[in-house]
Amino acid sequence: MLLRSADGRGPNVGLDQLPSERALPPRIHLDLYADDQAAEVARLEELGTRVVPWAGRPDDADYIVMEDPEGTRFCVIDAAPRG
Repeated sequence: MLLRSADGRGPNVGLDQLPSERALPPRIHLDLYADDQAAEVARLEELGTRVVPWAGRPDDADYIVMEDPEGTRFCVIDAAPRG
């Protein structure tokens, strides 16, 4: 699967699905940047992901760790302008 912007600008991301055992830490880590982090987390939860509690997460962290239904973890980064 190839992900790309509708206008053809910016990077493309290719995704391949291969069966393998889950490894921690994973060999690759995906960060999703969202201007409205709470809305994006809610949208992803509706699609079947879940928030992963992590005791090592700092109180002021700009990310939330999530896991898809197959156990792949990724972060949703708060990309909203600060100020």
